[in-house]
Amino acid sequence: MRKNPTLWQALIPILITSSLLLLAATYLDTSLHIPLLIGTITAVVVAKGLGYCFSEVQEMMVRGVSSILPVIFIFILVGALMGVWMASGTVPAMVYYGLRIITPTTYLPLTFVLCAAVSMSIGTAFGTTSTVGIAMLGIGQALGLPLPLVVGAIVSGVYFGDRLSPLGSALNLAAAVSETELYDLMQHLFATTIMPFVVSLGAYIYLGGWVQGTLPVDQTSRFLTGLSASFQLSPWLLLPPALVILLAAFRVPAIPSLTAGATLGAIIAKVCQNASWASIFTVMHTGFQSNSADPMLQQLLSRGGISSMMDVVSLLIIALAFSGVLEGTGMLDALLGGILTKLHTIPQLITGTVVVGTLVAMVAANQSLPIIVMGRSFIGRYKELRLHPKNLGRALLDSAGILCPLIPWNISGLFMSSMLGVPVTSYAPFAFFCWLMPISTLAAAWLGYRRVRPVEQQEYRRKGVAVAQQR
Repeated sequence: MRKNPTLWQALIPILITSSLLLLAATYLDTSLHIPLLIGTITAVVVAKGLGYCFSEVQEMMVRGVSSILPVIFIFILVGALMGVWMASGTVPAMVYYGLRIITPTTYLPLTFVLCAAVSMSIGTAFGTTSTVGIAMLGIGQALGLPLPLVVGAIVSGVYFGDRLSPLGSALNLAAAVSETELYDLMQHLFATTIMPFVVSLGAYIYLGGWVQGTLPVDQTSRFLTGLSASFQLSPWLLLPPALVILLAAFRVPAIPSLTAGATLGAIIAKVCQNASWASIFTVMHTGFQSNSADPMLQQLLSRGGISSMMDVVSLLIIALAFSGVLEGTGMLDALLGGILTKLHTIPQLITGTVVVGTLVAMVAANQSLPIIVMGRSFIGRYKELRLHPKNLGRALLDSAGILCPLIPWNISGLFMSSMLGVPVTSYAPFAFFCWLMPISTLAAAWLGYRRVRPVEQQEYRRKGVAVAQQR
């Protein structure tokens, strides 16, 4: 006979897994696969103790993985796309033209703002990273800037746009679970966004001026010469990323957009670089290998390929199987239910949403599940305290929605680290905007800033509900 999990039973696999992951990521500096596998086995043992048979648990694991199969296919497509974009000269051309106009001093703030603008325009952090992000990474590497700092600026920018874009899935999902009109929630987000954006931009401006003195004088010209010697460069090579961004702006799904970008890249590799079809198929599978005599240029260009994504995909499958067991057995609901009983005031409720949303993001391995589970569990409590549910949507986006790229085993963290070649633990300290957002929301909660507005009072009065402005 199946039993509902208690709070302590739900905590067993979560505490064991999080401890092992933290140990592996910091002290041991090893792969995260085995800690997640041990955590999954622990969750299965707890599920057996609750009365579930193994076939039922296996079905939960399959559901957890199958729910994200399109994202796994996107990872595979991005690997193929990056290999062919290297062979076609597309990424080298973006780096070449960028180096001619960008200076070390302006690089970091420009990267942050540019990635934010593109991500907000097309509504996808992954699409922005695999186009503009890759180009800015190459430019930063050519300028001799520290790569963790470079990637931190890219991640901050793309997730600023991903969080605020009406075209993005995160904002639409948060609006749906919080029962809030999309643009009403979008407007509400700006209250806690302005200060983190300004502080992050100021930090990147300061660091841009500080790191310029460490650059070799001749490095930029050496890169330009090496790129022009290795590829037939022309503006035509910029068509594949332009096509992907254009298709994303017209709401074409990611898989056909990336397929179109990879196809056009293959055609350009054949026409502009005289590559054979055999070599094009090879770089799509195993990645592009540069023969440049410059070690830094070789490191920049040698990347991509489906095979380069397999380590990430296997880790993602284990993480999703783990979260599938937690959700299917009700362990996540038990965890949330036990915490909700302790949240009696508005500041406590918003703080609990941010903290628990972060914890759920750490065990759920993706961005969507925490928003769905938290929204479903917490919205009743927001209504009980007569706090507008748009505050729930904002708290979810400012926790689970923005911190996912800082979690090494989350889909977002896995994508950023694999695509940009820098471990999450290295770039996370420099993704200032991601860190500042939950702090801003918590400060607003305890100070009462933009928590309940007059227009919200009118809304509730029309429904016959008196809004309680309370702590």
